[in-house]
Order: sequence, then C-alpha cells, then structure tokens
Amino acid sequence: TESPVDFLVTDIQMPGMNGPELIREVRKINPTLPILIITSHENEEELGDLCCPYIGKPCDSDALLKHVTSLMGK
Repeated sequence: TESPVDFLVTDIQMPGMNGPELIREVRKINPTLPILIITSHENEEELGDLCCPYIGKPCDSDALLKHVTSLMGK
C-alpha cells in the first residue's frame, strides 16, 4: 500500500495533539513511515520511547536537509 506522504516532520509541543501522541497514532497506520522530530525540548526520557531521530531548534536548512535525506535513504 502506498502512503500519501513520504515522511513526517513534527514538533513535541503543539496545540491539540502533542508530538508523541501524533507519532503513536501515525505508527498505528504506518509503522514504517520515516519521522523526524524538531524540538527545543530535548528531554531524552520524552524522546527515547518514540524511536525517532530528532534535531534541536533552531535548526538550519542544511541540518534539516541532511536528516530528511538520511530518512529517505538517499
């Protein structure tokens, strides 16, 4: 089954559904979707069980591109 998206970039703190909740819901639908977290809250305990790479804020476009390229296996 093809996914309508190639990867997900999310934050941890968001209004409504937070990042961990979003990631858990996405994993129910597509357990192999590449996910990158961009966050200023680099709490290892909070991020550890999500099994997703993360980069800190602020991030520059080169760092973002490097991580997305890595996630896409290119």
